[in-house]
Amino acid sequence: MTLDQAISALSGNNSEESQAVKQLQEATEELKQLNEELEKQKRDCQAKLKDIAERTAETKYNLRCVSRVNDLEYNLVQRWEAGRIAQATIWGENAERAYLRDILDYKQRLAREERVSGELRAFRQQEILELRQRIKDWQGRYTSDMRRVEREGEAWELRILEQQKLLQRHREVYAERMEFVQEYQAKKDEEQRLLDLQVHRMECAIKLQAWWRGTMVRRGLGPFKKKPKRGKRGKGKK
Repeated sequence: MTLDQAISALSGNNSEESQAVKQLQEATEELKQLNEELEKQKRDCQAKLKDIAERTAETKYNLRCVSRVNDLEYNLVQRWEAGRIAQATIWGENAERAYLRDILDYKQRLAREERVSGELRAFRQQEILELRQRIKDWQGRYTSDMRRVEREGEAWELRILEQQKLLQRHREVYAERMEFVQEYQAKKDEEQRLLDLQVHRMECAIKLQAWWRGTMVRRGLGPFKKKPKRGKRGKGKK
């Protein structure tokens, strides 16, 4: 995979990376333009040098008498062209080194970003696995708890039915016993009434008997009649 493909693959991560990639692309295009301009200048310089050489040769051929002047001019032109070429070469090399440093810096930054992204991806995957395992465990616990709750619910329903049956049975027994108690209470009330009536009658009879006995005693009637004194009667007869 080339650098441009790697940059284009990582261009959608975030805004900072996209800006860095965009700057890198712009720098690459500018470097290409500078290289093209440098090549063009080299070709122009070579063409000029060739033209100058041809002119110089023609001048030497035509004006041998002024060869010294032409040599000086030729040397000056060569030095000037060489200086321009050297200056352009130095400037291009400096720019190329600067762009290479920028590219290396961007590569290092991209490597760091890739490493951080890989670590984050691994951490998230591990976290997702742990969460899935926890969800699975919770689902198992939920299923077991639901089964236990269902069993307990069924047991409670059976106990409720049993309690309802016992309650119904107790109600029936309570009704029977209340009926027995009411009958027994009515019977006891009737016996108490008869006893009270009998006691009242006995008390009335006792009172009547006492009154009658007192009356008979006071009046000396019946067995309570006064008997004559025998001693006094004997003395009179004598």
